Amino acid sequence: MGDLDAPSQTDRGEDSDLAATGRGLVARPMAGFDPEKIRALFGLDADDEPMVMVAVGLPSRDESHLPDHYRGLGNRPRIRREASEIVRRI
Repeated sequence: MGDLDAPSQTDRGEDSDLAATGRGLVARPMAGFDPEKIRALFGLDADDEPMVMVAVGLPSRDESHLPDHYRGLGNRPRIRREASEIVRRI
């Protein structure tokens, strides 16, 4: 069993997301990257295991590249269901 105190892949991705946001940037985890290509590109040792890849950049107001159903999403009011609708105590 792994070290319970070791940060998970989710923790690492979340840390970089929070750090980027605090600096006025956006960060998004990337799925489907090729670990071998990452090792070669960054000159990593064979025993180094790329586990998380995060794209970081400046936010943009330009939504012209987005499908219509995603445009303006950040400006819409967020509607949340009540916890009692989605939480069940057992």
